[in-house]
Amino acid sequence: MLALLIYAGPAAARGGNCETLPLAADALSAAMDASQALFDTLQSLDAELAIIGRVGSDLSNRGLKYSHAAFVWRDHPKGRWSVVHLLNLCGDDTGGLFEQGLLNFFLDDPFRLDIKLLVPTPELQKGIVREIGSARALRLFQPQYSILASPWASRYQNSNQWLMEVTALAQAGAVHAVPPTRMAAQDWLRQKNFQGTTIFVSPLEQMFGGLFQANLRFDDHPQRARMRGAYEVVTVRAVEDYLARTGGLSLSRELISPVLPPPALARH
Repeated sequence: MLALLIYAGPAAARGGNCETLPLAADALSAAMDASQALFDTLQSLDAELAIIGRVGSDLSNRGLKYSHAAFVWRDHPKGRWSVVHLLNLCGDDTGGLFEQGLLNFFLDDPFRLDIKLLVPTPELQKGIVREIGSARALRLFQPQYSILASPWASRYQNSNQWLMEVTALAQAGAVHAVPPTRMAAQDWLRQKNFQGTTIFVSPLEQMFGGLFQANLRFDDHPQRARMRGAYEVVTVRAVEDYLARTGGLSLSRELISPVLPPPALARH
């Protein structure tokens, strides 16, 4: 198994200082309802692994809905349908790999409680389980975190990028032996013509982000992209589009929550 960090307990982390405070009862109740609905849906599927995306923050001004993707593994040694993902909890410049129960996935104060459910093909599910059940996926982890990490660089990493690189390694391993390196995973994605989502960031936003957001860096992107303010990034949408185009997707479904999450402490 991966030597992962474990985050547990019904709490939300506030901003850059990572102060942990208890959730309000209504926020916890909403998270419990959402996690139960997701559990019931996963139980109804003939799958051992899926990818779930959440609305961690409001990205509507970027033309996006789902901000963060994670693996959810049915037969995880630490509990049925456990979540395995990379998180930047405190708004600082580092990330960590986490194993969580489904409830914890909804306790980071999401903007909405809707979920994007992606089910890879059975062959790809087995490959991903093989990767995250060993040290290979851990070797793809880069602790230096950036929201806008380039898909084609290794200086930083964001949550969706780690997931995409693990998926690429699982695909490539089904064809031939591939070393568990970020370069090998990115080479595979290049061969398969992976396309990230282009996020446009104005010079003013770049300056603000560089001064005040430790988890937002731009210097791993080509100079031409920085001059244009056009940054290619791995998003939940890019993950889904890639899986669909390469024949790795069996099912895509949205689980729309009937309620909005109550106001809480911070957005992640």
